[in-house]
Amino acid sequence: MRWASNPPCKNKSATETPTNTLSQQALDGTPATWADMPFMEVKGQTRKEAFDPTRSMTSPRHQVRLGAWNAQIMYETGKTAQVTSEIQKYRLNILGISEVRWNGANNYVAPTGEVMYYSCRDHGLHRRGVALIFDRKTNKSLMEWEPINHRIIRARLYSRFAKLTIVQCYAPTEDAADDEKDEFYSKLQEVLTYIQKHDITIVMGDLNAKV
Repeated sequence: MRWASNPPCKNKSATETPTNTLSQQALDGTPATWADMPFMEVKGQTRKEAFDPTRSMTSPRHQVRLGAWNAQIMYETGKTAQVTSEIQKYRLNILGISEVRWNGANNYVAPTGEVMYYSCRDHGLHRRGVALIFDRKTNKSLMEWEPINHRIIRARLYSRFAKLTIVQCYAPTEDAADDEKDEFYSKLQEVLTYIQKHDITIVMGDLNAKV
């Protein structure tokens, strides 16, 4: 796998995992239907959406290019187009975004074909939020994605050799309250614990220099 140097679902039956039909949001705006989809953060209630993958993500000859970006102002007009332009510029397959600052949890298809899955706050404050953006081909490998909360999102991609699980994070800063930091790292550990043990796991994002 190759990281860009300068960026600026297991398919389950209905009895295993409840799936959701999520509406597409308008370009650079809050989805009209987000208020009808309560964002669930309580353990055991997190929404998950599963897919039938049509393409293997990795192979011995296939390079996967990943990037991470703290975008900060995704809700501003034109910012989404700027992000997709950077994806094309650096030929990224996957881009993790911190500070999306949208509302709710949903997906959005860009006019250029990239698909963005985001997990943000469930109210009007344009703060925090994370997202994963896949190019058109990579999106065909998506098995499932799960909006954990406004700091963590998870996605699983199909491969014939080993499934790929990506966890995009936005960690609290050092001056955040201890309870907030403890909650984040506890939830992150919980997410990592439930990843299939044979998966290739990538944790990426803005971790605020936590070592």
